Amino acid sequence: MQGGRPSSTMMLIWRCGLRLDYMLCTLYPCKPIFPTPPPQQENLHRTWIRNTVALGNNGEEWALAIFALDNLQSRAAHLSWTAYSLRREGNTSEETIHIACANLLNEFTKWRSQKLFMDEDSLEDFTNLYTGINDVGRFLDHPPMLYRNKFYANLLNEFRCAVVFVTFVASPVIGADTPFEEIRRINAIDACRSIAATGVSKFPIPMLRILQLVGLVFANPIVYPQECAWVVEWLEKVYNRGVMGAKRVKEMLQTVWNSTQPWTYEETERVLQSPEDLEQLDEEEGAYHTV
Repeated sequence: MQGGRPSSTMMLIWRCGLRLDYMLCTLYPCKPIFPTPPPQQENLHRTWIRNTVALGNNGEEWALAIFALDNLQSRAAHLSWTAYSLRREGNTSEETIHIACANLLNEFTKWRSQKLFMDEDSLEDFTNLYTGINDVGRFLDHPPMLYRNKFYANLLNEFRCAVVFVTFVASPVIGADTPFEEIRRINAIDACRSIAATGVSKFPIPMLRILQLVGLVFANPIVYPQECAWVVEWLEKVYNRGVMGAKRVKEMLQTVWNSTQPWTYEETERVLQSPEDLEQLDEEEGAYHTV
């Protein structure tokens, strides 16, 4: 503690815990542990961030932006559990869940519209204008991307991943018609364009999550044969970098793609787990519903 306030180290540990919490809750059908931090805590964060990050190049603003995105993803994890529980108990209408998801997607749009990102977009556009873009790193026949800042590219892909996840909270049946189809498809395409442009990163685990979601967006191999093949190709690249989970994600996606029965997003989460994981999840779920 520093003057009655948590130290910067303790705050960083808390933020890491929050991040791990929502990540696990988007991979496992389980209830988040940490409550979402309220927006009013921004000034509190500024105080300790100034003692932790380099203040040049808008370091403080970038840190706040990352934490704000974490908060939105925490909200998405809580909304996912709430929607799953309400559907399981038959206590709500789909319209209610759709409205909650639409409101959260609006918050993601506000986050993306910050001046910090608009300025970075302008720098990226300037680099593209004077560097030129070739066909290296193109996602199928979509326009290629060129990034001068891989950190920013990865941050935007995390944002796209979160948006796609929220659309599956709203409409969990894979391949079904949904009012969120256009936003889902646009973000999936841009995520793939970004991956094709930047390649397999030094820490490729977040890419696995993106490919998992993209594979569920393009879940019809008859309509999207090239997209499905592209996802498999990149999952194999991630697997070759030592991420063993890529093999399991590929098997799950191929099962969904080749199935004659509709799958829900929650079912795809469960098929990725081991029998021991599922037993533990079922025990926890029962405990949550008795509280």
